[in-house]
Amino acid sequence: MTADRERALQTAQRQMMRKMVGTGRKRVLVQEVFDGLQNDGSSVSSAEIVSQATPADFELEEYVVWVQRLTDTANREFKKLGIDDWLHDQRRRKWRWAGHTARRTDGRWSHLLLEWSPVVGNRRVGHPDQRWEDCIDHVMQNCYGMCKGDWVLLAQDRSTWNQYEPSYVQ
Repeated sequence: MTADRERALQTAQRQMMRKMVGTGRKRVLVQEVFDGLQNDGSSVSSAEIVSQATPADFELEEYVVWVQRLTDTANREFKKLGIDDWLHDQRRRKWRWAGHTARRTDGRWSHLLLEWSPVVGNRRVGHPDQRWEDCIDHVMQNCYGMCKGDWVLLAQDRSTWNQYEPSYVQ
């Protein structure tokens, strides 16, 4: 990060903290969001909801509301400064690397790993480790109905591959 960018980020963080410290946090319960509806459809007043609440409910709600407000403020400041979301950037780079690797024809190990399937050994039972291409397979299967591994064929055409990038990056 350049020095100017670093100073801008620090300034944004200070402004964000001033805004957060300066605002009073209102006590709000999750039940109030649902307009006080009971299971049978009859309504309950907010006073009744507050009377049934424990101090722990208020503390948790205050914390949740504070974190949401802090996150929203940080996202607004980052957007204002032109700083990209790191998650979108990471997913975009992964998508481009997958396409680049799938298009290789020179027999490098990175391309060979796309077709390799381990013969000996098994993945753990229960919650197996994910391979880097599993999330690409998942998106292509859910969004476009493709079978596992079909994205490698799709990646051979660079312009077609680039059209699918926004659905993966989201």
